[in-house]
Parts: sequence; C-alpha cells; structure tokens
Amino acid sequence: MDRHASRVAAYYDAETGPFYRRLWDGDDLHLGLFEAPAEPLPTTLTRMTRAIVEPAGPRPGDRVVDAGCGVGGAARFLAREYGCRVVGLNISPVQLDEARRLTGDDRVTFERADCSAALPLDDASVDLLVSVESACHYERRPRFVAEVARVLRGGGRLALSDWLAGEQDDAGARQARADLVEAWCLRPLETLRSWRELAEDAGLEVLETQDFGEAIRPNGSLMLTSALGLRLEAASAGWTDRARRWLAMYESLGRGILTGAVTVGRLLARRP
Repeated sequence: MDRHASRVAAYYDAETGPFYRRLWDGDDLHLGLFEAPAEPLPTTLTRMTRAIVEPAGPRPGDRVVDAGCGVGGAARFLAREYGCRVVGLNISPVQLDEARRLTGDDRVTFERADCSAALPLDDASVDLLVSVESACHYERRPRFVAEVARVLRGGGRLALSDWLAGEQDDAGARQARADLVEAWCLRPLETLRSWRELAEDAGLEVLETQDFGEAIRPNGSLMLTSALGLRLEAASAGWTDRARRWLAMYESLGRGILTGAVTVGRLLARRP
C-alpha cells in the first residue's frame, strides 16, 4: 500500500465513527440528491444511491462489486432492492468491521482492498461495479479503471459517481478545490470529461454522464450549518485539533458546493 493509500485508510479508521456517522448519516457516507431544500437527509441519500445504480439495470443474481463501499449502505441497498450478490471493497478496517456489523444479509460480503491498486477479483467475473464518491481519494485512477475493465464481463457495467471540479475555474475556485483536497484527504478532482476519457482509454463504452448540478446544492448549506454547530460545540468544550480539522472539512466542502467550484456527477459505462 502506497503512502497516500495508507493515509486514506488511517483517515477513515479515525473519522468514520466520530465524524461521518455522528455528524452526517449512519449508513450512507455520500452526498444527497435533493428535490427540495428542506427534505430529510436520509431521503436524499437513498435517492442519490438509486440515481447512480438504477440506470445500470441491476438484476437479481447479478454479481456486483461496490468499490470503496464505506459502511456498506449501497451494498445493502443493491441486495435488498434488486436481489444482487454484492462484494463491498474498502481500504479501512474500521469501516469494514462496521459494515459487517450492520449487514444481516448473506448476499453481501466485504473484503479489504486498495481499489486504486488492484481489485481482488477474477477476470470477467463481475456484472456491475459501483463506485460512489470514493474514487476522488484514488492516487492511480487510470489503474483503477483498467482494473474495472479487467473484472467486468462482456456487457458488464460501471456505475460511478464522484466529487468533480465544477465549471468555475477562476483563482478562487481553484483555491477552494485545493482546500477541499487537503481537508478531505483527496487527490485533485476529475471532471466528467476526464472520467469519460479514463473510461474510454481503458476500453469501456461510455453510455451516459450526468452532472447533478443544483440538486446537490442543499448539501453545501447543510455543511455550513454543521460547521456553525461545530464552532458552538468547540467553543463550549474547548478547541481541539480534531475540532479544527472537522471545521475545515465542512467549511471547505460547503463553500465549494455553494460557489460551484465543486459538483457531483455520475458516469455509466459498459465493457463491450
């Protein structure tokens, strides 16, 4: 495991419980897809998961891989809603332990893997590979997509979503993205165009791309509201390095989303 991957694993081991699951959601560690600003967050998270996987046409009995599976929310959703057999891959032992604790479905299993280095799967053995807002951490994205192409069967699909660089590209937007990359332990963000190029270079046929645009903006407002709550909590309990780090995380993402420096999009591709 390279240095950056080790850093990502340590980051999620340390922050999954106290930050992500306490301050965002217990099952889904990704952003929500909103139809109205005041919707309950869990509703928007389920809508986001469905918007990513449903266009790929998951079917009962499909062998599905969730690369960068968090605590297994999307993996459980795929088994429950579509009857798929799912393998969740994750670099964080803490998240894997939590995923196993939360999952009571024998169609879902979990394994440790650095998905930016190698997928522990046989050639042409997977019907659908899902990646939900995890590849923004990957150091070697061309390697990841090449591995996806290797493990997909003919006609197998890739359903990927990711944090993306927005169309705004002035100095302020570039600084906002740099702050985000540092705070959230990422690598420089792709665009839908660059993800398309990576997929096509690996021999995949891109079927659809979509920028979720305004439908993710309320996440930014939620982040800044949470940042205000963290400020009040830290002011009463005393500032710590962890509190300052969490504040930087929420504020960088909230500002990035609301200013258009950062967006979220999805790509659907198929192995010919």
